Amino acid sequence: MNLYLAEAWPNKVWRRDKKEKSSQEATPAAPLRPHDLSIAARSNDDLVDLAAALRKESQKDPHHEQPRETMQANIEKWTIPEANIHERLLLLSEASKQAICKARANYKGMGDILNEPFIKVLEQKLFYTTPYSLDILRQISESIFAGRITTLSFCGLQFATDAKTPSHWYNGLFTKEDKQDLKKKDWKECRLRGQEQAKLQNTVQYVEDLRTVLAKFTNLKHIRYFPTSPDRVGGGWVNMRVLNIDKYWIGSSIGETSRVMWVRDDNYLYSTRNGDLKDLFAALHGAGTKLESFTTPSFGNQAGWETIGEGRLEVVDLKHFAIVFQDLKELRLNLRSSDCLNRGHDMRKILRECPRLEILELSFFADDDSEDPEIFRPLNVGGVGLGAVPLPHLQELRLAFDAGIRTAKENILELLKSPGAGLRSVRKLGLAYITLDGDDWDELLLELSTLLKLEDLWLISPRKGWCPKSSEAMKFSNEFLGGVARKVQIHHDEQPFVAKKDWVKQNQRVHYKSFAIFD
Repeated sequence: MNLYLAEAWPNKVWRRDKKEKSSQEATPAAPLRPHDLSIAARSNDDLVDLAAALRKESQKDPHHEQPRETMQANIEKWTIPEANIHERLLLLSEASKQAICKARANYKGMGDILNEPFIKVLEQKLFYTTPYSLDILRQISESIFAGRITTLSFCGLQFATDAKTPSHWYNGLFTKEDKQDLKKKDWKECRLRGQEQAKLQNTVQYVEDLRTVLAKFTNLKHIRYFPTSPDRVGGGWVNMRVLNIDKYWIGSSIGETSRVMWVRDDNYLYSTRNGDLKDLFAALHGAGTKLESFTTPSFGNQAGWETIGEGRLEVVDLKHFAIVFQDLKELRLNLRSSDCLNRGHDMRKILRECPRLEILELSFFADDDSEDPEIFRPLNVGGVGLGAVPLPHLQELRLAFDAGIRTAKENILELLKSPGAGLRSVRKLGLAYITLDGDDWDELLLELSTLLKLEDLWLISPRKGWCPKSSEAMKFSNEFLGGVARKVQIHHDEQPFVAKKDWVKQNQRVHYKSFAIFD
């Protein structure tokens, strides 16, 4: 059973905290619905163990008491974020979240030191656009923790509503009848969830209900947005028939071709609906929320799963960004670079609504890391690049690409140049997985040294060559780098540049590293 279908979160934890409020403020918690309980019961997810521990709150065992010093030491260990060189978010491990919740359930007299760690757990709780998830979020908003929560995490996973089961040719992964039957079972349950989700999102009341809930989080400053669930259920390399579109002549096609692509095992459970961000920002605007950061997880680049495509961004009304992002300081996004129309103007319009932005991290991913990589042109419209956007407070800029994108020196410089001041305030620059031809790396860094007064320069796998897959690691002299920035750090990662046939042979998917390796 997939994690996405197991959203259940125990209610007793909210009931106890509501009792700590005055009787006028207390509101009975809504019961778990049988459908969701049955789903949770079949899940082998760690949250089921967590739920079982929380249900024992009323059964305090005096033999389990610990000295406060011991508990404090444990809390310090539990609240250390999990190290992950492929991730840009600092998150607690599943084991730590379980330990915190179990301790809070068993040791009632230590709420004063366990509440803060528990808030961190709540801030990592993923909320889907489903009735049950909205109900749990409502319960949290009515608890004593609402005013202390500064971060909320949302998942944009849209469950499929189609009535048909996936066919054999679709992903080539159905080889045994028992596996086919299992997937049909998952499909049926996911289809029901998708229909419920779509019905909720199509109601006029949904955005208003979400607005009412979000308004109760009076200290909300940060949103973590997961385009899909962070749980990885695996996948495999499949030879698929795809429409071969000429990248240099928009709209022209030259028939179908065969391409080996990585396909997620549960890909058939997804829907292409993309209105979740539109609803979320409408609700945030209505609640008067002004964010300081909006972040998507890096996920080491698994393009079709974790990027935010133009479709998700362009449907959001700019007036919502104007309110929600007016105090934004950090924006970190994964963007699909395969948009044939190169509609970078949508991203630039959004950035214009972020006048106080200090940190910008954009990761561009292609659909496929083929031998014929895509040309990078996003954010460059009519020869005017990102530098045309007034971002006077931007101190840190991080740009990452994958091996499916071909870059040129001019493309990178166009992001920074503009008739005005451009991005001259940038003092820290990160460039990851960029391949440049000939002597373009030296020329690029020399031009950057004249454009920007850099204090820090981070480079992940600078490569030399025409195509990323046939490139080689770039080497620089210390004297040359000393003239570019006060401090230069370089990390070489060869994994993404291994031939695809080797990845297929091992049935593994490449993971790209994040700038966290320099922290």
